[in-house]
Amino acid sequence: MGVNQSKPTEKLGNAELSYKQKFSDIDIDKELQVIKANLNNLITVKSHLDLKCNTILKGHIGNVNSVAISRNSDIIASGSDDRTVKLWHLTTGKSIYTFFGQGGEVQAVNISPNGQMLIAGGFDNVITSWKLRTKTFSGIFNKPNSPFSHGAVVSDLAFSPNGKILISASGDETIAVWDSLRGKLIHTITDHSNMVNCVAISPDGQTIASGSNDKTIRLWNRRGYQQRSILTGHTGWVTSIAISPDGKTIASASADKTVRLWNLHTEKLIFSLTGHSTAVLSIAISPDGETVVSASINEIKLWSLRTGKLLRNLNGCYPVTFSPDGRILVSGGGKGKIKIWR
Repeated sequence: MGVNQSKPTEKLGNAELSYKQKFSDIDIDKELQVIKANLNNLITVKSHLDLKCNTILKGHIGNVNSVAISRNSDIIASGSDDRTVKLWHLTTGKSIYTFFGQGGEVQAVNISPNGQMLIAGGFDNVITSWKLRTKTFSGIFNKPNSPFSHGAVVSDLAFSPNGKILISASGDETIAVWDSLRGKLIHTITDHSNMVNCVAISPDGQTIASGSNDKTIRLWNRRGYQQRSILTGHTGWVTSIAISPDGKTIASASADKTVRLWNLHTEKLIFSLTGHSTAVLSIAISPDGETVVSASINEIKLWSLRTGKLLRNLNGCYPVTFSPDGRILVSGGGKGKIKIWR
């Protein structure tokens, strides 16, 4: 049986031309998609480089320790040393509501992914929840046979992507896993040897990360809560952590004045970023995964996640967070102020 040596063009004619045109169109379409994605990234990064503070929110009479933004970018929640939690309209900067009655300085606030629940924790050792729409008290997350959520300050709070799980960090050296809908304790992680300052959950909900005064970052499997790895290298307390939207990178801030970027899968250090003159107290990653923002008591720095290059310095302070669309940065402004950068 012989091999047909004729050229495809001799046999296919117009069909071959149509075939080539079809795949040519697909190739062009793919190229356009890539170009469009790159342009979107460039626009977002450029907007980060061009950020200007155009609104300052005033109302707290104590230091602002935590800020959170609702998924629809409509509401800012802030927690303060003045023992209040405030709600602000992100677009107008107007104060919406103030929650009083916290038994201690508020260290952490968060808003559930569906925008229905507001939570706060602090030096009263309690996690309090409110219904965001009605501004009414919903309940307290308390351990069995205890009026408290933790045995010491509640230092950080993180929701799972679906909002069903809440993770809390505490000065009692533990991490608590809660059923956020019922306020019931599911599990307690006790492997840290000092105060736990921060927690984060990966976008797929399968990995819990924590940072502590024991100078380590620890990774846990969401199922079974088994410790997966310990990331070491910081020479000071780990104060804040964030996981990139693609789940590939974890950023950590430390009292050793550095920011570190780690590969979440290989668990290897990618970059150690230096430049802060004091302890780095807050960190966030932009929703497009391009920019890391870090903040101390007197400065904010923007870094490239890909290269580790310093992009810009801003006049502000911790805490910091990006809006869900990445176009707005919210930060502390010192003396109870909050800055909005657009």
